[in-house]
Amino acid sequence: MLKILESIALFFDRLNGWLGEKVSYLIYPIIGVVMFEVIMRYGLGSPTSWAHDFSVQLFGAYIGLVGGFTLLHKGHVSMELILNRLSPRVGAIVNLVSYLFCFLFLGALLWKATGTAYQSVMILEESPNPSDFTIYIFPLRVLLVIGTLFFLLQAIGVYFRNILIAIHGRIPNEPS
Repeated sequence: MLKILESIALFFDRLNGWLGEKVSYLIYPIIGVVMFEVIMRYGLGSPTSWAHDFSVQLFGAYIGLVGGFTLLHKGHVSMELILNRLSPRVGAIVNLVSYLFCFLFLGALLWKATGTAYQSVMILEESPNPSDFTIYIFPLRVLLVIGTLFFLLQAIGVYFRNILIAIHGRIPNEPS
């Protein structure tokens, strides 16, 4: 049973590592759109009506999809100052309790985001800002659901590892 937990956690690690790597390339179109707008606005005196909305959409997708990747690399806020003073087993038990709140938050976020995304897709929601062309909002809402799901999967993987540490004092088969 414990090997299954570790295998699942490793699978979620790989999944979020893969997604985070792919999503990292979104930074280039974000930079490109912002640079284009700066050149148009300040260099040519002809600002666009779409660049701001489009860059916000791209950045929203970028941020929405990397929550699990950030958790994988321990980039979220944590109480390391306290946890580092505890034994690995006690720290894992504290994490097991605190991750229940994480699951509650991510579950509620997934529930609400899914409902909002569904409604947005049904009406093909567009940006309310006037623009030269239509900027749809519904793809971003769907990506936020996907990102929240990946975040939740990574949290489950971390939870499974904490179960292993709480039982063994470390992850089994990990060098001491």
